[in-house]
Amino acid sequence: MKSPMSHYRPLLLGAVLATVPAFAVAQSADTPADDSADSLTEMFTKGATHGTFGVLSYSTHNAYFAKGYHQDTTSYGGYANFYSAPYLGFSFGVGGYVQRGIHRDHDHLVGELGNNQTNIGEAWLRWQGAGFAITAGNQRLNLPFASTEDWRITPNLFQAIDIKYGDADNYLEATKVFRYKTWGAGRFSKTTMYNVDGTVDPDETTSGMWSVSGHGTYHTKGMVWTGDIWHQAYKDYANLDYIQGKGQLDRDGVRPFLAVQMLRGHSNGKTLTARYSNDPEERDAQSHIYGLQTGFDYHSFNLSLGYDHITSHRQGHMRGALVTPYAHNMMSGPLFAQPYFTSTQDLGAGNVYQISTSNAFDDGKLIVGAQYSFMDLVGYNSGDAQYTGKSLNQSEYMGYFIYNFSGALTGFSIGDWFGLQVAQRPDVNHTNFWQNRLAVQYSF
Repeated sequence: MKSPMSHYRPLLLGAVLATVPAFAVAQSADTPADDSADSLTEMFTKGATHGTFGVLSYSTHNAYFAKGYHQDTTSYGGYANFYSAPYLGFSFGVGGYVQRGIHRDHDHLVGELGNNQTNIGEAWLRWQGAGFAITAGNQRLNLPFASTEDWRITPNLFQAIDIKYGDADNYLEATKVFRYKTWGAGRFSKTTMYNVDGTVDPDETTSGMWSVSGHGTYHTKGMVWTGDIWHQAYKDYANLDYIQGKGQLDRDGVRPFLAVQMLRGHSNGKTLTARYSNDPEERDAQSHIYGLQTGFDYHSFNLSLGYDHITSHRQGHMRGALVTPYAHNMMSGPLFAQPYFTSTQDLGAGNVYQISTSNAFDDGKLIVGAQYSFMDLVGYNSGDAQYTGKSLNQSEYMGYFIYNFSGALTGFSIGDWFGLQVAQRPDVNHTNFWQNRLAVQYSF
């Protein structure tokens, strides 16, 4: 996934969400130039500049089940980053980004595209040696529920120290996050996504998060086994433990796979989400999730079936939903079963199902995919945040395509994601939620 498009990914995220059977963990910041420098001057002359420029357009009907509320926003922008060549093991990255609106109705604004921005983005220093990579500064991360899913024009970034030992197949990683910048903010702060939507007070701050993890890959005759284990501590919110394992046939032709995952969230009654909850019974951030995924790959074709069970906890956040401060209303992280337009852990407790498929044509120039998910989750009334005790019965039907041009147009790409969510939620009067996302970009 280290193509030029992986630096920005507004066109690849749909394919990742719909087809990748296991959560992929990448290096904490984009890789500098490969050539080592022999002097400080060569750090610059052998460095590399990467970036994107594109247009992103959202069209939403009955936005997130709000009957009669339609959103239509088109914006353009992108970013450019300079990555130096390593000298004596040291390298750095720095870049900026810009976003400007083309079509914006402030009464029907899509928040991801709403703000005009001109800001510094990444700004980090790294040392590599003896198997270690230590990165400090404003950077991208790819951790479970703390990831730079920058399919928007402006990415969410983390002010952090990340220490990694090993290689892509086997490594240990430790991360300390100090501050966070959402896609809609122009600066780093000690807030989270729960401040953005008013789950907690907008001025409530946190001292960040730390994470330790390990990833392993083991090959046996005809099989490849992978495993991940994580512990994350979100200060003032919750602790999260996560373990996942996968086995897949390692051969040509059909390659079936089977994966399992377990997640546990807990806070000992100190979470900010409980302090600001309107539910008098919410006292903690207790959550237990068990998942199973199976399917197969055949050349460029993928088919996967995913299932997650979120155990109900009477005094837990949303009766057992996972507390994820940096992923709230943004992404479902590594969960096997997840919708595309909303996040599994923000919908309640119960059972989640998903089937997804994708295929690549013409040597990968065209990628086509589709997925269906069903949320049999007991959640909240979105109007007053009160527990309903009724299942959402929420279905999502989503399809997408991505086309990467070649020849004289190499670097240009176009993609479209379109979907429908249908629910029998008590707070939405059976309103159908439609959304279309169109992206055109150039990567260099």
